[in-house]
Amino acid sequence: MSSLGPKQHVFTSLAAIAQGLGHSHRIEMLEHLGQGERSVEDLAARVGITLANCSRHLQLLRRVGLAEGRREGKRVFYRLAGDEAVIGLLAALSRVGERNSAEIARVMASYFRARDELEPVSRTELLDRLRAGTAIVLDVRPEDEFRQGHLPGALNIPLRQLERRLADLPPDREIVACCRRRGASSPSRRSPCCATEVIRCAGSKTASRNGKWRGSRLVNHRNCDPGNLPTATKDVAMSESTDRFEGGCLCGAVRFVATGQPKGVAWCHCESCRKHSGAPVSVFVAYERTAYTVTKGEITKFESTPGKTARGFCARCGSTLTCETVGLPTLTDFHVGAFDHAELFRPTRHIFPEEQLPWLHLVDA
Repeated sequence: MSSLGPKQHVFTSLAAIAQGLGHSHRIEMLEHLGQGERSVEDLAARVGITLANCSRHLQLLRRVGLAEGRREGKRVFYRLAGDEAVIGLLAALSRVGERNSAEIARVMASYFRARDELEPVSRTELLDRLRAGTAIVLDVRPEDEFRQGHLPGALNIPLRQLERRLADLPPDREIVACCRRRGASSPSRRSPCCATEVIRCAGSKTASRNGKWRGSRLVNHRNCDPGNLPTATKDVAMSESTDRFEGGCLCGAVRFVATGQPKGVAWCHCESCRKHSGAPVSVFVAYERTAYTVTKGEITKFESTPGKTARGFCARCGSTLTCETVGLPTLTDFHVGAFDHAELFRPTRHIFPEEQLPWLHLVDA
């Protein structure tokens, strides 16, 4: 029988967890997993080690309860075991390092903080700017991380593409540069904080977040604390950030922004809409014509019923975008799929139900 008391058992278990953090590769792996689930192959490539070495590190992380895996065919995928707790542990480790390690403090100060001196902007102030249309969120993470979750309406331009895509940034709005959750980051690699340096060359206004949102003409950019304004849509209270809805066509030649809540969201079963969209049914989101702005390109119009109905599309890629009728002269109906976050709109009624296809069965929420 063990002679250890309860406290000693706890201390032994905590020491095992600390051992899991006892290698730079494992800390870096945890930071990557903080952005979402990844395969062993992907992690090995990102950390720059062999597959076998990566697998050994991950098995240790799993044994001490910091990561968990699942098998899909011949591939094994890992994720954090308790997302917020592990991210909080990494953030705490980073804070202790900055406070107690002169070398870490020096690197952090010179690499992350010395770019600009700016006044802090609270989460509420940032959301107010987004709702007012005076700022835009620029997410510079890789495409795969952006797909796993992002702020509604965020524009994704990975850092490696940013310099050649500066023209995509609106010149009349503050740019809120946003990247990964904050962890125990290693500044030895090119950090997304370099986004502000790229934008500065173009003379843009930039903002970023570091625990609190920081905003002004130009600020530093750094990994983010998960408890403030999270990068993942699953962590965001949608009601706090959905007064602005952005959308566009498939090729990106047409972009628009709608402000405020729509006048209605409805299924439309008419034959004309089926012909226009190629889908068995359409979902339209109605906005007053004064409540949206085309921010890029132009919506080309086609009169499907001359003098009565005009349908909008992208002249470059053909994406269906809008429908306008003389019977509702102040409204524009947007196809729900044209919005960046179509999941935010739920239809509540049916139009032309008598024309519904007999084999189409819908379950209304």
